[in-house]
Order: sequence, then C-alpha cells, then structure tokens
Amino acid sequence: MIDNNNNNSNSNSNSIAFIIGIIVCCLFVGMLCLILFKPSNKINKNQTYSDKIIERKHSSNNINSLNIEDKIPVFKPGQKFNFKITRDIIFSGNLYDVTLTIKLPSDVPQRQKILSLSVNPTPKEIVTKNGEKYALIYIPRPSNQVTVSISGEAMVRTYNLNIAQKINKNIDTLLTDDDISYYLRPEQNIETNSKLIKSVARKKIPTATNKIDTVKNIFDFVVNYMTYDFRETGKDKGAVASVQSGRGVCEEFADLFVALCRAKGIPARVVEGFDLPFIDDRRDKFGGHAWAEVYFPEYGWVTFDPTNNLSDKIKEHAKDLSISPYDLLSYLNKYKSYLIIDAKNVISKYDGEGNIISKNLYITYY
Repeated sequence: MIDNNNNNSNSNSNSIAFIIGIIVCCLFVGMLCLILFKPSNKINKNQTYSDKIIERKHSSNNINSLNIEDKIPVFKPGQKFNFKITRDIIFSGNLYDVTLTIKLPSDVPQRQKILSLSVNPTPKEIVTKNGEKYALIYIPRPSNQVTVSISGEAMVRTYNLNIAQKINKNIDTLLTDDDISYYLRPEQNIETNSKLIKSVARKKIPTATNKIDTVKNIFDFVVNYMTYDFRETGKDKGAVASVQSGRGVCEEFADLFVALCRAKGIPARVVEGFDLPFIDDRRDKFGGHAWAEVYFPEYGWVTFDPTNNLSDKIKEHAKDLSISPYDLLSYLNKYKSYLIIDAKNVISKYDGEGNIISKNLYITYY
C-alpha cells in the first residue's frame, strides 16, 4: 500500500524548502547588489565625464537675506591683538651644543603687521633668509625638555574673494612667467603630475567660463568629497592620499585644493599659521592651521579656506538652502582672518647622540 499522507507531507516539505531556497537566493543577490553598487564618493576611474567649458550655476537667492547665523570675530580685521605661541621641545640621549631654528611671524604686505615680538629662551641670533625671519636658539646642554615661546602684538586683515572684488586691484606684485610656473609645479604633498589628480581635475571639476568660477567649482568638490576626520591630524598625507581616502584635516583639504587648482592651470599655494577665533570659540588653540591662496592677475593672492570640521552639516545646510558650499562658507567666514607663520617645523642642529621632538604647539590670543 502507498501512504498518500506521507507523500503529501513530503511534497509540502519540498515546496517549503524550494520557497525558502528562492528567498535565500533573492536575499543573497540583493546583498551582493548593495555591495557592488553601493554609492561611494571614491573616484571611478572608468566613468566618463564631459570636459566642456560650462557656466557655473549661481544661487538664485541673495545669501545676505537667508536666515543664517552670523559669526562675529573676537578681533576685527585691522584690530591690534596679542598672541603667544608655545611649544615643548623634548630631548633624549646625550646631546650638547644644540641650535634650534624656528620661523618667526613677519610682515606680509596688505595682510599682517607684526608690531612687537619676543622669543624665550632668548635667541642667540635672528637671521633673515628669503624675506623670512628665523630665531636661532642655542642650548649648550639641554635638560629633558625646554618650552619655547613666541610672543607679540599683531594686526591682520582679511583678503578673501569678496574683499578682493570690492578693492578691484592687484594688491600684490605681478607674477612673472617663472613665478607662475613655480606655483603650477608638482611638489611634496601637492602631486599635480599624478595621473589620479589629473583625472579628478579633468573628470570631476567642471571648467567654468572664467578662472574664479573654476576655483569655486574646485572648492565645492573638495568640501563635498572630503570628510573632516580629527584622527588624521598630523599625518600630512598629501593630495593623492586625500583623494584615495576621502578623509583628512586642514592639511589634506588645503593640499588637495591647491593640487587641483594647479592641475587646472591656476597658480595656488598652501599657507600655514593660525586662524583667529570667532566670538564663540576658545581664545586658545592646539596646533596650527593650513589654508590656501589662489593668484588672480586682477586681484593678487586671494584666501580660500575649504576646511571645516562640520563638513557633513555644511553640505546638508547648503543643500537645504539651495546654495553651494562655497557660497555658504564664504558667508560664514567673511570676517575670518589669520596669523601667517609656518610654526610647525623646527630645524635642529646638535652634537652628540640622541633625539629631539617638537610637540604641543599651542597659541593663546588676548
């Protein structure tokens, strides 16, 4: 005798197993599609883009009429203020006749005036090289640690694109052809000759009908593409690594911005120093800051600072307001100014055996 009930049971079990198998296969295919086609901000080398010269889309809104909280500086442009930069120099081993060479802030035409300056420990000598001042601090027999401080009074001015267009003249010396070539060249961390940088500049950055709008397009790309990541502090990765990771801090934002400007044939450079605080910021800060300057024959060197540590919120806010990241950040930072000094690097010369480390770079404004 054949047991029909048993056959029906087996048939039902097979049907259920078949259905479960179909569901599992669908889930697997779906997950595979998500992995393979997940949106990413990474550069797709195989994707084709138009490299036509196009007009940049400008916001139809008057940004001054938008409901955006204004940021007021602690020190207004042109106002005198005091500063104190300190850093710890750590010595190890058996060292003697140590000479530390530290760059000092100096006058920059139309941007900053150093009214007074003092260095502790007292320098053995102050030297000037290529228009820059350096303090030479001599330490015959260093202990474990020495704190070096640079104190002074300064006055700085803002020179962003809005101000440059109002002044409407070149406030700097006109660049020669050799100067222009110099600020278009590849260098450490600004790998303009990299195939990846050239590809990004060609495929991702629309070339506008004028250089200013092309620079704004580069600015928007950097802000939209890069994510501010404090864990990247001190790595100083350069432009290529910034494209590859999409993450960084001010050095990476500035290096990538400058590399892309140069790849587009626009002279640009990275500038280092300290940004002055706004009213809601602390008046003391760890570490320095890096930003960029772009050269326009009609204006001279103009400040652009694509770095922001709230990048995701900036992107979302700009999108909500139907304006570009450049328009939003240039409005928020319209009063932003800087104390220009490459204070990160300390050159050391010594006899004996051991090591010297510079750490805890710190500035106080008052």
